Amino acid sequence: KPCPILAYHGTEDQLVPYGDMVLGNGAGGGFGPDYFISQLKQMRVPFLFHSYKDCDHIIAMIHTSKAAREEMLSALEKVVDNRVLLTTTVMDEFYGDKPSLANFFDSLDLLGMEWEMQGR
Repeated sequence: KPCPILAYHGTEDQLVPYGDMVLGNGAGGGFGPDYFISQLKQMRVPFLFHSYKDCDHIIAMIHTSKAAREEMLSALEKVVDNRVLLTTTVMDEFYGDKPSLANFFDSLDLLGMEWEMQGR
C-alpha cells in the first residue's frame, strides 16, 4: 500500500496537473490528487487533501506556513501513532485576492533583478 498522503493543491495549478494529463500516445503524463484520491479511498490509505479553488502552483509553498506544518504533524500523529484511518478532503477558497505565482514573483526584487513570468 502507499504511505499516508498529505496533499495541498490548487485547482488551477499550471505546473502539476490537478487531475491527470496524458502526453503523446500515453507513454508519459502526470497525475494529481483529483486523480489519485479516489484510489486511496478504495485502498483504505489515510490521507488529508486540501483543494484550493482557483489557486495555482503557489499552493506548493504552503508547507512554509506554521499552521500548515502543525496540521501536517497533527494528521501524521493521528495516522501513525493512533492508527486512525484519516480520509479528509477540504475544499478551501479565498475571499478577495488569492495568492498566485505571478504576484509572488512580481513582489521579488532580488539584488535589483526583475523577475518576469512568461505567458502572462
